[in-house]
Amino acid sequence: MHRSITTISILIVSVTLSISSPQKVFAGETDRPPLAAPRQEVIQVEPGHKGSPQQIYPSPELAASHALEILKSPEFFRMETGGEERARNLGFESAAEVADVTFGKPLQLKQVGLNQLKEFRPKDDPNSLLIDSHTIIFPLYVKGKIRSSLTVSDIGNRNTWRQTERGIPLLIRTIEDLRKKFPETDEPFLVTNQGISVRFLGNGTGDNFMLIPLDTYTFETVALPAGQVLPARKVFAALAAVAAKRLAQPSFRKGTSQEEFQSHIVH
Repeated sequence: MHRSITTISILIVSVTLSISSPQKVFAGETDRPPLAAPRQEVIQVEPGHKGSPQQIYPSPELAASHALEILKSPEFFRMETGGEERARNLGFESAAEVADVTFGKPLQLKQVGLNQLKEFRPKDDPNSLLIDSHTIIFPLYVKGKIRSSLTVSDIGNRNTWRQTERGIPLLIRTIEDLRKKFPETDEPFLVTNQGISVRFLGNGTGDNFMLIPLDTYTFETVALPAGQVLPARKVFAALAAVAAKRLAQPSFRKGTSQEEFQSHIVH
């Protein structure tokens, strides 16, 4: 059972951060091309595995630092096994420049459950919808230029941080560019909902909680333009009906919803 839950958790993180084109939802779909070609590497984590990529650490910073050491190791981009192509797929201009990689500001990943979103009303606190996914994305810079990212996750919420993904270059570049719309002293976070395939850069709390759509989303009477700063309260209120309609669809597999999955790994 533990092995099954761990494997599912990695898959959900991968789906959540997926950089393929968002699926059509109801009568509308995103009207922008995908943020990137599928160029991320998902690290499969097995319980009790002693290999270096899956080594457990008590903090996300230690897990990310170890993952960066692996990325910078001479063996990672071996030229005889397509090292240069692998480097470019991960967002770097060359394998050689990986030696100069440094971390940017980490980005926490938060989920919004469909059931909670369905019940949201304009008077409610928008921050109450956020679920900690225990996943953090570390942007990777080379001489001040954003290139790629490393993702670490605390599987099971037990201070067992491991690397779970690397890459997503165009997505992380979009996110880092949108960060400039918030004060430098703030700590934005990524907000996603898998059920209706939406992703936002979020910041603030209460009435100051703002969201920036990473793509343009169009759902019947709801339109959310990419890159526009929008009040989270209004966004969630507008998406409540969208969530309700999604949940009512016979084809929707409620057993794989994010909020139900979170209840499994937390308890």
